[in-house]
Amino acid sequence: KPVEGRLNALLSVGAACVKTGAYDQAMSLYENALRDGLDDGKIYLQMGLCQMAGESYEDAADSFNQGKIKAQESGNQELIKELSYNQAVCSEYLGQYQEALELFKAYGQQYGTDEELQHEIDFLESRVE
Repeated sequence: KPVEGRLNALLSVGAACVKTGAYDQAMSLYENALRDGLDDGKIYLQMGLCQMAGESYEDAADSFNQGKIKAQESGNQELIKELSYNQAVCSEYLGQYQEALELFKAYGQQYGTDEELQHEIDFLESRVE
């Protein structure tokens, strides 16, 4: 049954597992939480970050996409922003440069461009020309 503070505790423990390289343990925590009905965009974000750390970029992109769906349902704009950026990063790691470029440009239009984002866009433009 739901317990107050469970989500925050889960995210903290999962992040600690990822930091120590215990990716399987972190994923097990996240998957069990989802099975138990704790279906939150933040879990998908952490799952995606864990999968990226383990270089499972396709799985990470799927997790970020699922997280965006949940974040849009709840209206959590800050979470959507973070998920969107990481989704673009996954596309880049997968060598899907055109897709990554489009995602980074859309991100910049939505949230503004800074030097780091412009660097990513410039790099990707050099790859798709």
